[in-house]
Amino acid sequence: MLATYESEQLVFITEQETLRADVETAKEKADSIDKFLRLCEKYTDLTELTAEIARSFIEKIVVHESIKVPGHKWKKQSQEIEIHLSFIGEAPKK
Repeated sequence: MLATYESEQLVFITEQETLRADVETAKEKADSIDKFLRLCEKYTDLTELTAEIARSFIEKIVVHESIKVPGHKWKKQSQEIEIHLSFIGEAPKK
């Protein structure tokens, strides 16, 4: 019976650590979202997109190598571009 209790206790301790890590991750994400929303509020009445504003929203842009699409005689190529926004990561692709 003691072995069963100790085994259950170990499972609960492991689960508790996992849940604490999940809560910490959620707090970090919420903090990042709050920072991004504050940045958005700063520029609510934009009339012109300047380089400074673009730099404040975009953390980085990753341009991948172009790939030739087979079967096209006009040498059609495909190229993936990732845009990573400040505080929230990669922008959704359309």
